Amino acid sequence: MPRIHTFNSIDKVHNDDLLATEGIKTLYDRGVDVSHISKLLSAGILGEQKNRKFVPTRWSITATDDILSKDLMRSVRQRPQISEHMVFHHEEIGNKLAALFIPGVWSYEFLECWLPGSLFSGEDINPSIISDWEYFTGRKKYADVITGAYYAGRLPVTRYLDNIKRQAMALVIMEVQPSYHTPIGVWRVRTILEDALERGPKKFDTLDEAIADLDGFLTLPARRYIDRSQLLNFTSRQKVLDEWF
Repeated sequence: MPRIHTFNSIDKVHNDDLLATEGIKTLYDRGVDVSHISKLLSAGILGEQKNRKFVPTRWSITATDDILSKDLMRSVRQRPQISEHMVFHHEEIGNKLAALFIPGVWSYEFLECWLPGSLFSGEDINPSIISDWEYFTGRKKYADVITGAYYAGRLPVTRYLDNIKRQAMALVIMEVQPSYHTPIGVWRVRTILEDALERGPKKFDTLDEAIADLDGFLTLPARRYIDRSQLLNFTSRQKVLDEWF
């Protein structure tokens, strides 16, 4: 069901002179759609009156995704771990988005690949995979490799885990196809991933089974993403994960 906004909720937050962070969380809790909240922030409607100012749309989208997902992460970290591997995926407008949830404590990684012939792939015929990630305690610096898409992916992931009252190691894979020829912004990552999560997971006992399912969706072999994952490489070197707490 889409989240809807009401004039009364927005008007109250505007007049209460709240910090922008508190205003964003309050509006979200009252059912205001994430995209509408980011527009309010961009228009200089949120925040303490003395500090209100216009914010570039791109910054407002990322700030909203970041603030809300950080808030959800506090709840997710307290939940029991999932017991099975879960795979979600969906494709729209030349963007393939997949999420892989692995039993473990909360951690998150976004892996991205622009295939040859896609909008920003340049002349490179050998597709490269880039990523940003965080462990249990979260990031301390901006995700400057993936940038806004990192936070646009983290919000639906944390919201889903919060809804099912579980935590997990979460990998999001974005594979951009040659058919994606017009840039429309990072909000597409959130909406496509939301659709994938809403469709529900395929569940598997092992990581190999989950990877085999991803092979049927992604253009590149799924193992290329898995081998590039910093989270999984780190985990394979660690015998005990308790230090993440």
